[in-house]
Amino acid sequence: MIKRRKQNTMSLAAILLLATVLVFGASSARGDNNSCSMVQRLQGEMVNIKKAKENAEKNNGIVSVPKALTLNSSEDCEQACCGNVNCTVYLFYPRPPSNDEHKNFNCFFLNCRPQNLCSLVNVSNKAEGAVVGIRELQVPGKGNGQV
Repeated sequence: MIKRRKQNTMSLAAILLLATVLVFGASSARGDNNSCSMVQRLQGEMVNIKKAKENAEKNNGIVSVPKALTLNSSEDCEQACCGNVNCTVYLFYPRPPSNDEHKNFNCFFLNCRPQNLCSLVNVSNKAEGAVVGIRELQVPGKGNGQV
């Protein structure tokens, strides 16, 4: 009788373990389809947005700043960028609060097409603690279809 209970308990534990593995596996597989990733994170770097816009005009590209936020960390900025189809590069830097409403933001979404307008040419080391994240863009017809 005790031996049979042990077998039943072991079988139940094995089933629960298998169910847990299946649930977590399915969750992470779904997350891969909806998530984005950064191909590069440049620590202690900045993007000269004005210069990037000038380069875009000269090279038939596009550089815009579709959104600016005030966030606590580069991780929060990256996560917010991933939720915005027009964010191809993000810029985060720690900034003390300011009374000037135009200088209150520390997370900027950049829509840079091609991305090198904001990621290669215009990166300079001006800000300690700043992060530039360069988003991996999906090829049309694959993944989530972002370009």
